[in-house]
Amino acid sequence: MKYVILLPDGAADEPVEELGGLTPLEQAETPNMDRLAREGRCGTQQPIPEGMEAGSEVGNLSVLGYDPVVHLRDSGRGPIEAASLGIDLADEESALRMNLVRVGSDGRMVDHSAGHITTEQARPIVEALSAALVDEFSEFRICTGKGYRHLAITSLPLEGMTYSPPHSIVGEPVADHLPRGGQQARLRELMAKASLVLQDLEINTARGDAAATDIWLWGAGKKLSLPPFVDEYGLNGGMVTAVDLPKGLAKLIGMSVEDIPGATGFTDTDYSAKVSAALDILEEKDLVYLHVEAPDEMGHASDRQGKIEAIEAFDSRVVGPILAGLERYNKKRILLTCDHLTPVAIGDHRAGAVPYVLWGTGITADGVRVFSEKECAAKGEDVGAGHLLMSKLIGI
Repeated sequence: MKYVILLPDGAADEPVEELGGLTPLEQAETPNMDRLAREGRCGTQQPIPEGMEAGSEVGNLSVLGYDPVVHLRDSGRGPIEAASLGIDLADEESALRMNLVRVGSDGRMVDHSAGHITTEQARPIVEALSAALVDEFSEFRICTGKGYRHLAITSLPLEGMTYSPPHSIVGEPVADHLPRGGQQARLRELMAKASLVLQDLEINTARGDAAATDIWLWGAGKKLSLPPFVDEYGLNGGMVTAVDLPKGLAKLIGMSVEDIPGATGFTDTDYSAKVSAALDILEEKDLVYLHVEAPDEMGHASDRQGKIEAIEAFDSRVVGPILAGLERYNKKRILLTCDHLTPVAIGDHRAGAVPYVLWGTGITADGVRVFSEKECAAKGEDVGAGHLLMSKLIGI
C-alpha cells in the first residue's frame, strides 16, 4: 500500500460575506478534491487541541499522527525550524523564530514577511545583522533560514516568557506585543538594535517599501525529541515542503526531506517539481506528506481572491497530478486535510474543525459530493482529535 497526505496549509476558512456566505474553499473550482470527496470517506477533525495556540507546528504534528498535547505542550516552533536547518541545539540553548518584518511609522505591524522577501534577498541582510550584533549580543547567534523566516539561538533562560506571532498582530501597535517575561529587556534590546542596523543597511533599504524595518522574536523552545514515525506506525515516509517548520517536524520523526529548487512557500512555488519529488519518494517509501503553504499566506494577507486561486492551483497542479501518478499502484490511499483554519476575515490562524477526506483502496463513499467545510461537517464523521486520522488512514 502507498499512502499520500495532501495538506494545503490553512485552506480551511469561515463564511465570507463578500462571497455570499461561502468560504474560499467552497467558492473555488476544485474538481479533483471534489472527486476525492465523492469517492472517499469525509468528515472533520480538530488539529489544534483545546488550549493550544493555533500554529502550523501544532496542526502539522497532529496530521502526522502525534498528539501535540503530549509532544509539543512546552515548546514553540523555534527548535523545530532549527532541526530543519541542521542546527544542533545544546541542552541549555533555546531557539527563537526571527522574522524579518515591516513596522510602519505609526508603530503598527504592517507586514510579517517584509514583502515576502526571498531567501536570496534575505541572506545578505541576515548575515549583515549577525556581523553587526555579535559583539554587543554575544549570548545570541543569528542563523539564516529561508525567506522571511530566520532564527536566533541563545543561552539565556527563556522559561516562562510569552510572545506574539507577528502574523497575528498585523495592523496593531507592536509595543503592545513585545516579548514579555524574565528576559524581556534583553530580547527587546536586541530587537531595537537590529532595527537601527536595518535602517542603515543599503542592501535592505534599496528594497524601498518592501524593506525590512525590524526583526521579530517569538516561538522560543528548547531542543525537541520525537519518537520515530516508523516506530509509531510501521511505515517509512518522506516529506515535500518549502517551509522549514513542517520540514523540521519531518526530520525530528525520521522522515526523509526533499529540498526542491523552485519551492518557495508562496504562490509562485514550483508545483510540478513538488509533485515529481513526492512521486519519486513513493517509489522507495510507503508514505509521502506533500505540504503547500500558499493558501495560508493568502489567508494571512486577507486576500480572499488570492486564497481562492491558491486553492484552485493546489487542486489542479497538485491533487490532479498526484491522482494520475498513483494510477501505477494497485493499492493506494490519500488523506486530504488542513492543519488549521486561516480565515481571510481576520488574517490569522484559528482553531476549529477542518475538513478531511480519506480516499483509495478499501474506502467506500459516504455520500459527500464536494470537499468543503460545510459538506464534510454536515455529512461526514467528526473524528475529534486530528492525530487520530493517521491510524484511520493506515488502518481502514
